[in-house]
Amino acid sequence: MSAWAGALENVRSRVSEEDRATISFESYSVPDPAMFAHSDHGGTFMKHWLTTRESWIWRVTRGSTDDPSRKHYLPTKVWRDLLFFGFPNEIPPSAGPSSKGKLSSAEKRNRRLQSVRDALFDGNQELEVENTPQLLAWKGVPIPMPNDEPSLDAVEREVLWELYEFNFRFDLLIVDSQLANDKWKVGNGEHGESLKRFSQIGECFHGSDDSDFRFLPPAIPDNNVGLAANKLAESTVFVLRLARLMLDWKMPYDKAIPELVAESDKGKLTDIKAYKLTRAVAGAYCDGVYRILGRAAVTPHCMKPRVGTLNQ
Repeated sequence: MSAWAGALENVRSRVSEEDRATISFESYSVPDPAMFAHSDHGGTFMKHWLTTRESWIWRVTRGSTDDPSRKHYLPTKVWRDLLFFGFPNEIPPSAGPSSKGKLSSAEKRNRRLQSVRDALFDGNQELEVENTPQLLAWKGVPIPMPNDEPSLDAVEREVLWELYEFNFRFDLLIVDSQLANDKWKVGNGEHGESLKRFSQIGECFHGSDDSDFRFLPPAIPDNNVGLAANKLAESTVFVLRLARLMLDWKMPYDKAIPELVAESDKGKLTDIKAYKLTRAVAGAYCDGVYRILGRAAVTPHCMKPRVGTLNQ
């Protein structure tokens, strides 16, 4: 989608270094799907992720609806270790620096895993996602293992789409809770305002009108839907909902957003104006992620390839 791709390319020129979040490492709620594409070990990454996916997602999503938090975000290096070596049940005891005062690669890896244990598992000695190993499966269906190697061709596109979408949705929660923090206020044990805001965020996604809609993990669609819909008229519905959220964000954004939202309210939003709004919203979202998370945004992706459209 050129609107989102263009927003990613230009984010550094729109957000000054002073306004960018100060971070010591890039982190993600679930693995960055780009790691699978840019590694010679994509098959190994996929196998280890699918083995523990369900339990990991459960840990990340619990409590996220009323109190979004980055406590489950992991550095890219840690994700790479976990996906390459697997999710260990136990972390070896620290051996400490060598006689030369340097840590070995294995020791550095163990210390990174220890940081995961401390952050996600309350310092327990066992770093296990659940007590029993999971089968290698996707959507409840076991994956064939000819010659002990998983056959992933049939599921790879869906798995990667889920990672893109999961990251996008969770990042949106985090960014909105920071840039529109007054909409997430909780007092006297009540979560009414935060639940209302969470509901509004959910409406930015396909299927939110269905009674069985699930925000996370996202349902796998059969076609390109929501913000990634093939037809501009379909995606604009969700772009407008996201734009209305952004009107509460405490950061500079393109003045076209409030202007075109007002045009829509008057029934005067043409296709050209809708595409302009899409570009402005994509830019504001990428800017927001850069400000809050200090890295490039993970953006909406298509489930299936499509030939050039105005919204592509």
